[in-house]
Amino acid sequence: MDLDHRFGVRFTLKGSCGPFFGPGVVRLLCHIRSGLSLNKAAREMRMAYSKAWRIVKEAEKEFGFPLLESSIGGRDGGGSRLTSRGESVLDAYLLIEHQLLETAQRLYDQQLEPLLNPPK
Repeated sequence: MDLDHRFGVRFTLKGSCGPFFGPGVVRLLCHIRSGLSLNKAAREMRMAYSKAWRIVKEAEKEFGFPLLESSIGGRDGGGSRLTSRGESVLDAYLLIEHQLLETAQRLYDQQLEPLLNPPK
């Protein structure tokens, strides 16, 4: 009987006060990169705006630089966008996450899959 297993790899950066940058913040930043404001990105994720603001500020504090720049009001109604360093951090995280998943898949295929689905 072939078993169909799925797995995930969670990549989280930890700082002085614990985890501060991982899948939740990354997903939020990806929504902002796609053109949503912080408020709309939070709503898209069913997250309170106050929590979204807090987790971004915690990440910025740990990194020591801003991830977002905001504009208030105006003709386009204001909003948020990633800073150039925010873009770089997000790109690096996504690349590492992709490479970790590829490595995990290779290790799974080599080590565990043969034990779970031995040749017939």
